[in-house]
Amino acid sequence: MGPFSVALQWMLLYSSAALRDDPSEHLNLDEPSDECEEEAKLLQQMMLDLGFKGPMTKDHCDLPGITCSPHSCKVETIRCTTCAGHLPDYIRLKGLEEVTLTSPEMTGDIKAFAATPDLKILDLHGTKVTGDLEVFQNFTSFLTMQLHDTGIVGDIKSLTEAIWLQFLDLENTKIHGDLNVFCKDMQRLVQLNLGNTRISGDFTGFQGKMAGGLELLGLANTGVTGQLSDLVALKQLWKLNLRGTAVTGNLVDITKF
Repeated sequence: MGPFSVALQWMLLYSSAALRDDPSEHLNLDEPSDECEEEAKLLQQMMLDLGFKGPMTKDHCDLPGITCSPHSCKVETIRCTTCAGHLPDYIRLKGLEEVTLTSPEMTGDIKAFAATPDLKILDLHGTKVTGDLEVFQNFTSFLTMQLHDTGIVGDIKSLTEAIWLQFLDLENTKIHGDLNVFCKDMQRLVQLNLGNTRISGDFTGFQGKMAGGLELLGLANTGVTGQLSDLVALKQLWKLNLRGTAVTGNLVDITKF
């Protein structure tokens, strides 16, 4: 588990409030019932693929860990920390905003999410999931991505369109790429952990617009270089891990941390 994963957990509260008792509140009266039935079938099949062991409820929005839009029967959230199955080849629930699947036995490829462009939170950390980050190259809605300790590969530049990202943990994966290319437009990052990856580059991208609110930065055992003095613009930074890098400088430059 990445060193920042505990600190990242609070943001999962971003998702919708708990399900209401009245199933009718999940329905949009203008939405044809056959569309709701189709959504229910798609969810049921996906949960079976994921290894969900509980009974299926009459209203698919009442399944444990499932949250639907308050205005329709579209599934927005799937959380199942005990599901130990396999990601579907292709997820057809196109309204998904959060997926949390963290069983160590979960398998599959992240290309399953190719048709879910509204994803805001994706947590697959510690699973056996694999795949290339390029599947997310046109995704713009991400707020949180926890893929640390997985079999994920790819160039981090695939995430440059996700300019709303606040929490990103890719520690202990096989991703690569230039830190500057990724960071130059990331103005909202709060926590960034890329330790034990093949990331390279220096701290040029941490200047200017990006400098704002970064609080946690993990780049241990990467190919990152540069000077500690290049980080002075990170006014909110309070946790820094550069162990095993070629970064140099005087400790006086970071005493503000």
